[in-house]
Amino acid sequence: MAFENYFLGVYRTYLLEELQHANTHVQLIAAQCSGRVCYNDDVVIAALEQASSHDDAAIREAAVATLQLYKGD
Repeated sequence: MAFENYFLGVYRTYLLEELQHANTHVQLIAAQCSGRVCYNDDVVIAALEQASSHDDAAIREAAVATLQLYKGD
């Protein structure tokens, strides 16, 4: 269990960094992957909310879909 918790912490940091990446394809994948592991905390939610107003429609849609998963909509 210790390894899993460590890995999930590292992966969370990685996803948050990728959501801010200059490449929109990388941002899209990060937004989609954020919905596969529920990091339902204030920092992740804030990053996804920021991505939900992105200029790129695919990133916006992925961020909104992930936020809906987190909120149980």
